[in-house]
This record gives sequence, C-alpha cells and structure tokens, in this order.
Amino acid sequence: MTAERLGARGQALELFQDLQQLVYDPHWWQLAYNQDDECIGLVMPAKSPAFATIGYIGVMPEQRGRGYIHQLLGRGTDILLKAGVTPIRADTDVHNEPMANAFRRAGYIQFATRSEYGRNIHIEIPR
Repeated sequence: MTAERLGARGQALELFQDLQQLVYDPHWWQLAYNQDDECIGLVMPAKSPAFATIGYIGVMPEQRGRGYIHQLLGRGTDILLKAGVTPIRADTDVHNEPMANAFRRAGYIQFATRSEYGRNIHIEIPR
C-alpha cells in the first residue's frame, strides 16, 4: 500500500522520518564500507518507548550475498547493548528469508507473526 502510494523514494523518506521520531544517538546510525571504500549498507538502531530496535538495516543490492548483513546486525546490536537499552527487537518482511535467517543466526528469536492492514480515510472539516 505505501509503496504504491509513495513510490520507493517516498517510502524511504517516510521510513526515515518515522525513525527520527524514536530515541537514538546520531552516532548509532551508521553507514558501512568495505576495504575498497564502497558503501555496503547501513544500520539504524533506535529506542522506542517500550524496547530497543534495529529500526532499519540494509545491504546495498550489489553487495548482497557476501555476509555483510551479519556484520551490520552485529554492529547495531552491539550499539544498543553498549547503550544499555534492552530488550532489543527487530522485524523483517515475511518473504525476506535471508534477513530472517540473519536474525536467527545472531540469536534473535521469532516471537510473533503478523499481517499489517491500512486504510486511507478522507475527512472533510466543515468551515
């Protein structure tokens, strides 16, 4: 629903703005580079009112399949642990099996499954 409404760029901007509403130290949000100084991805840990979270994590498409996700997830998890914010939760799309496997490999335990629903409501305010 969001992707169709906003497009990829708009969806990324909306996610970024949502994550900015959480509590985080700007140093927590990090880009990662390989030995050739190519950006391989980013991790954006944060704290919601109830728990810490890996708010966003991603590997650049051309860098996928090289195990970088494990380094990024480890870095994000370490940042939150060193900041003393626990428990740590994370989520991924149900079809993103590589990310789900990375969470499991890092010791995260799946505790829920869910489907998300949305509805756009137009409200006219009388003048």
